[in-house]
Amino acid sequence: MVALAKMLMYTEKFAGLKFSDKILMFKNAWTQCYQVERAYTTVLSFGTSPTDFRAMYTQNTAIDFADLKNYRFKDIDSVEYDEMIRFWFPIMEKIIRSLLLPVKSLELTQFEASYLIAQILWSIQGDK
Repeated sequence: MVALAKMLMYTEKFAGLKFSDKILMFKNAWTQCYQVERAYTTVLSFGTSPTDFRAMYTQNTAIDFADLKNYRFKDIDSVEYDEMIRFWFPIMEKIIRSLLLPVKSLELTQFEASYLIAQILWSIQGDK
């Protein structure tokens, strides 16, 4: 998130905006920009197989979405974890189906991924 903000400030058009407009654009775009970047990084790390559901979660951490039932977090008991999975699983499925698999099939270049991020940032119709 900080890296995206720093990068945007080097962009003449973005840097020239009023502060309130910068905040609005950043607030409305950063999550989608992050997801595109993670999908692109996933393809670089694990390839384009549509049956490989590993995805980069952070720069150094990957999650295998095909094996979520076997994960356990240190400070979360199994009942809490099961509730969390029931909540997050539909969201994760949507991200896989609508972003990760298309990015894998398109085999985006770095330029194309950057272009998608720019499109997300500058597409603010209807945002207030």
